[in-house]
Amino acid sequence: MKNVDKTDAMLLKYLSYNVVTVDKLVEKTNLSPQIIIQALLLLELENKVAKIAGPGYVLTK
Repeated sequence: MKNVDKTDAMLLKYLSYNVVTVDKLVEKTNLSPQIIIQALLLLELENKVAKIAGPGYVLTK
């Protein structure tokens, strides 16, 4: 679970209330798209991020 927490923290650092794409998160974090998408899904289930129509995500809180 610690890796998940570190990944979440890293993604939350780069997410904002403006749309951020998975590609941009890959570029900033050097994590694989699969890891990022998995973490974003969990963050979405926790209502911390929202998927925007198209390729991006935004913070919700």
